[in-house]
Amino acid sequence: MWAKLRRLLRRVSQLHAHLNNWSLSPDNLPSDLDSFRSKVPVTRPEALQTLALFDENPKNSQQIVKFTVQTEHSPPIYLGFTEREISIYAAELAKYWAAIGIKRGDRILLYDYGTSPLVYLASFAFTPHLNRGAAERLGAVAICNDGLPELVDRAIHVVRFVKPRFAFVREEVENPFLGRLASEGVLPDLEESFECVVVSADETIFLKNSNNLPAEFGKLQLTERRLLRIDVARFFALQCPLDSRSFHFSPDLHFVETVDPTTLKPLPSGEEGAIVVTPIFILAQPVLRYMSNLIGSIEWDCCRCGSKQPRLLF
Repeated sequence: MWAKLRRLLRRVSQLHAHLNNWSLSPDNLPSDLDSFRSKVPVTRPEALQTLALFDENPKNSQQIVKFTVQTEHSPPIYLGFTEREISIYAAELAKYWAAIGIKRGDRILLYDYGTSPLVYLASFAFTPHLNRGAAERLGAVAICNDGLPELVDRAIHVVRFVKPRFAFVREEVENPFLGRLASEGVLPDLEESFECVVVSADETIFLKNSNNLPAEFGKLQLTERRLLRIDVARFFALQCPLDSRSFHFSPDLHFVETVDPTTLKPLPSGEEGAIVVTPIFILAQPVLRYMSNLIGSIEWDCCRCGSKQPRLLF
């Protein structure tokens, strides 16, 4: 982990636009994880609006792909990737899809906006310069329905006629989608094909609707899982099948920590605080210690579901 993070820090020290924010130079880099957490300040969303975050001339001369982040902040925040980085990000999403049970030949409904990573990482058909999306990596087929609530009828038609095995829906349309599935009696004809609804939410709206499901939900013979996204940090975490408060994440591409939300001081593992994420695979547009609006703890022991991945506990 430290070797990858040190490479990222060297990259940041070469980008002059970042120096005023993170006070890093090639001669003033942290020497280990503890000094990284103490010397590098957290990054807040508003800082990403004002900094020139894009390196338009990466050394590898790859095309920079840019996306707008869905956020309540104005002006908008943009994310930048090289072709290699967006490929790594899509491969990460494919791992979570596989963990849910998606396999070759499965059809997947995506009821979300095109600016969601669930959509733009799903297939090369949706994103320029993405050679293989999560669907192509698993041999699945992704069908995109725009994320507007008023398009719930079209999403129901996709379920009825395309017969996907999985549906990914953004959290804001969870209730109308599940309610219509139950009220229209679509599912009895699809018992052998439609298996799971995965509710996806960025940090800004995560778990806001989870305790307010439609009354008809009990009629649906479906598995429901939740997928947390921290889009600015290019981060996913998947809800544990046995503990609804736990969300497993891969430590290979991110350094995840907690800080005191008031003092911003680093906290020991297992202690509740603000979730802070550094994506270590993004060099075209580095983000160090992004402080999300999520409060939770990090658990590193083996989960009772059998997973050895660390998890966020909310």
